Amino acid sequence: KCYKKSMSFGGYIMGKARVLIVDDSTVMRRNLKIILENDGYEVVGEASDGSRAYYAYKEFEPDIVTMDIAMPNIDGVAAVVKIMSEFPDANIVMVSSLSQKSLVYNAIKKGAKGYIVKPIDPNKLIETIENILNDNSTQVSKEVIEDKIKNTRKLIYSLEEDELQNIFLKFTQNIDEHNNKIIESVIDSIVESVPKKLIFDFG
Repeated sequence: KCYKKSMSFGGYIMGKARVLIVDDSTVMRRNLKIILENDGYEVVGEASDGSRAYYAYKEFEPDIVTMDIAMPNIDGVAAVVKIMSEFPDANIVMVSSLSQKSLVYNAIKKGAKGYIVKPIDPNKLIETIENILNDNSTQVSKEVIEDKIKNTRKLIYSLEEDELQNIFLKFTQNIDEHNNKIIESVIDSIVESVPKKLIFDFG
């Protein structure tokens, strides 16, 4: 089950959601559309770059967006920033390759709600979208996060920046905004004690 926006009455009603697909690959857009429509979703629009994504979002106000990262003109991360600045409640899922982890990390910092990795696993795509739309994000208490970080403090000292980003992505995948901020605040307090060469911006 998931919810879609009610254009007549505001709020949400039961039903499969409206999706905007953003990717510069015609083949990828077609594949995503097939997966989504086969599961009952309504694909209301497509865009081939970040600039078109922004205007398509304004036109259709979809329930969720699948956003490629590497695109011409305006890339996916910049598109997230542009959309979120005007539509802070937008639900955006990044679609990335394994080599784009740092860009996915930046997109999540800017407001993306989750990510999936190419090649697309249809079940994972649907699961990620439904978790976001149903707000079934993992609930993580501050105490649990602090305990995990305390137990791995020594490990943090030996990690390179890319490895720290990977840990952050695993923490934040499908975690709601409130808990995301808790994670960031706790990690910020720990990173102060990490050697300077490992410190980078957690937002």
